[in-house]
Amino acid sequence: IAYAHGYLSGDVAWYLIASERLLDGQSNSESFFDTNPPMSFIIYLPAALIHQTFNVSIVASHLIYFFSIIVINTLFIFQIFSIINNTNKKYYYYNKCNKTRS
Repeated sequence: IAYAHGYLSGDVAWYLIASERLLDGQSNSESFFDTNPPMSFIIYLPAALIHQTFNVSIVASHLIYFFSIIVINTLFIFQIFSIINNTNKKYYYYNKCNKTRS
């Protein structure tokens, strides 16, 4: 709900600013510093890249990026469940056919 009004938490805003600085070629030790490892900035790089490439607000780019991650993960999990469901059906039919022949 807070995102709909255009607000980001302080940590997310800082990571997006640091990610933009990384994209501009600045280094972690000279231009910005955080006690978290560099991976925390790298996670937000796609959102900063969307912001710079498509000239949308940083809040909108953050929402687009994380909504995309949610959709991709949902489709991936759906695919896994579909494979598991088909495997269970094959196992069920295999056992059912073998019991009737015995």
